[in-house]
Amino acid sequence: LEACGIQAVSHVQQNIAAAGRVDHGALRNSFSHQVQGKTCYVGTNNKYAVYHELGTGAFAEGGGGRSGWC
Repeated sequence: LEACGIQAVSHVQQNIAAAGRVDHGALRNSFSHQVQGKTCYVGTNNKYAVYHELGTGAFAEGGGGRSGWC
């Protein structure tokens, strides 16, 4: 599981870079993994990662975003 976690973090970081979501690397470098028993968790504590994942405004996943800035 440790090796899987390391590989998963690497995969996430490569996808972020390939998608052009890298400004100075804070998002890319914030991902980590943790093994607990028979489970491996991969994630980030970066507060704006969710906006990269789900979108914002009119482009939010599920269409629940606002349509304008007012």
